[in-house]
Amino acid sequence: MQHNESTPETLAWHALEEDEIFSRLQTSRGGLAAEEAARRLAQFGPNVLPAKKPRGVLDITLHQFKSPLIYILMAAGLISLLIGDLKDAGFIFLVVAINAVIGFAQEWKAEQSAVNTAEPPGPAELLQRLVQYPGLLPSMSVENPAARNRPRKPGVRSRVQNGHHGMVFGISR
Repeated sequence: MQHNESTPETLAWHALEEDEIFSRLQTSRGGLAAEEAARRLAQFGPNVLPAKKPRGVLDITLHQFKSPLIYILMAAGLISLLIGDLKDAGFIFLVVAINAVIGFAQEWKAEQSAVNTAEPPGPAELLQRLVQYPGLLPSMSVENPAARNRPRKPGVRSRVQNGHHGMVFGISR
């Protein structure tokens, strides 16, 4: 016996018609009533990702030396030291140090970017967006000409609103 009903985790939401999605989520195009939104907030909690503690400087630094290639270079540097070839040993350790500095800088920048991205935009960022796009109202679409001609996977539909392709500019009041 086949079971046609999918769980919310395995359902291909992108392939459903809008009316089917609204029905399954028990909502409408106008959104949830304030009472229903409050009930769902109490039941499911806020729609936020769990905060992950950012990695520290020491952790990122040590991570630069956790690579088989670095182990080989370090072993070659130690062997060069043991046989008395200080010039080769110094060069090998310099390469390892430069690699560690570059890797640390890249990982630190990525870590800071991830921390900044996880935070929702504040009033200053929202105001800056409104200044950049005068006349833009909450939930209006922003024209994205590149999205109009972008090839799509079969079964994936683009949301077109008022002739605009692209993202919806969401500002909560």
